[in-house]
Amino acid sequence: MIYNTDNCAPRTLVYDVDTMQEIKQVVHIDTDGGYIEYYPMPLEVVGNQFVRTESIRYRAIHPIFGGSHVPVMFHCYGKIE
Repeated sequence: MIYNTDNCAPRTLVYDVDTMQEIKQVVHIDTDGGYIEYYPMPLEVVGNQFVRTESIRYRAIHPIFGGSHVPVMFHCYGKIE
């Protein structure tokens, strides 16, 4: 499933569990495909129209609902280089 601002709670947190670091500036998360697309910092405008994004692949990404009907957090395991 693909998650973004339309189907997640506001301020949803995304964590790389192996490094215990938060992943910020996330555009969307594909739990089936195992990847996260995000805006790397500093932001870079490409072609005077789009902000450059990068992707990270993981072996598993789990949405955490915490009693909500939409995810409030994601745990990512096994970064694939």
